Amino acid sequence: MRTPPPSHTLHIALYRNLLNAPFLHQQLLSGNTDFEYAFIDASVILSKLHILAAAYRAIASHLSSVIEGQAVEFNDDVLRFTTDIARVRKLYKLNSGGGSGGGKKGGSVNGKANGASASASEKEEDERKELEIMVLGAMALRGATN
Repeated sequence: MRTPPPSHTLHIALYRNLLNAPFLHQQLLSGNTDFEYAFIDASVILSKLHILAAAYRAIASHLSSVIEGQAVEFNDDVLRFTTDIARVRKLYKLNSGGGSGGGKKGGSVNGKANGASASASEKEEDERKELEIMVLGAMALRGATN
């Protein structure tokens, strides 16, 4: 995990001369979800980076304690092996045939012919690129990500 996931938004505020600290502390101890925060003694903060590093460690620790599985990089190479192409086509109501619609003549997006000389991996990569374009187009037209 390089950065906290979008589901874990972090807001940092610094206050001086806090008047309702006992009330806020009680809300925190009682587990009131309207008051999800942490108190940090400002007298021990060295820098903004110090706080961000502590927050990152806390989020990473929380995620590793509640998620059972192997954390992997979030990149195209990993997604290539996890994506169910047939399901994506069904979800976005896209054609089931590879290389038709959206691309250049011959079903190619990158300008290469899809003939016998193209390797299977090149064909697969071309199909993924074309499918990505079609999905983004479908999302834009529908105004939602389904």
